[in-house]
Amino acid sequence: MRVGHLRKGGSSLERVYVLVYWASLLVLFFAIVVPMLEARLERIVVRKLFHLLAVVLFAPVTIADPDLMSLAYAGATALLVIAEAFRVAKAGAVGRFIGTLWCRFVDEREMTEASYAYSKDKAQSNRPGSALVLTPIYLLIGCALPLWISHFLFQSCRPVSGAAQMNLAQMNLAGVAAIGVGDAMAAIVGKTIGRNKWPDSSRTFEGSFSFWIGLVVFYTVMQHSIFSDAAYHAGITANSMKTSSMGYKCVLFLMVSLLEACTTQMDNLVLPLFTLTGLGLC
Repeated sequence: MRVGHLRKGGSSLERVYVLVYWASLLVLFFAIVVPMLEARLERIVVRKLFHLLAVVLFAPVTIADPDLMSLAYAGATALLVIAEAFRVAKAGAVGRFIGTLWCRFVDEREMTEASYAYSKDKAQSNRPGSALVLTPIYLLIGCALPLWISHFLFQSCRPVSGAAQMNLAQMNLAGVAAIGVGDAMAAIVGKTIGRNKWPDSSRTFEGSFSFWIGLVVFYTVMQHSIFSDAAYHAGITANSMKTSSMGYKCVLFLMVSLLEACTTQMDNLVLPLFTLTGLGLC
């Protein structure tokens, strides 16, 4: 796939293939992967599997057809908002099903009240509402924001040079990289083998290092595969890409990993925006 074609979108048939790809992955994930691992892993690790799923779902389509991905983000966000409204309102069987599903994977900070609202105790189950469960929505919006922002900035003047398209492609993936790769790696490694914690924090040095490594590896692979075509047409040599662009990114990703270590709220929104800003200055 050539980066020069990234902004042109795909044909109708190609987009049907994308929908089949998404549906197949979701069925595989919820029918096989989650049931196999849910009983063996801690809740936070299982939740981070959704971040890795986001990478597999979103990254290829963001590269191949960012227009479709931007629209899909908007549609999926709307569906999650509607689902949350059904859950809070306890709208029949649908609301109860969503509430039960959310309680299996919800963030620990939201789990207590969400679980309380769906207790089998009749006195509790008649309560009018519960705390909003926003983690899934934040995850989706965090992945989408860099792509939406780049669409807004370049909708009337789309870059035509190879270097500009390479930078735009990297910016489009900022949310997927920061949340899907970095944050997931930090949580999984930090929870499983992390021993040395940051002062006054539950985050670990091992987790932060894994965050940094994850982003470096992700963008290194992208730079030497998808982005390399744009660099070639822009007259950028492999050596200059490696020494300048990746050197800057290593420092940037170190800063993002440190920000993640000291961020306790809204990290699914803060980290993508910080990463996007840094890549925009690259």
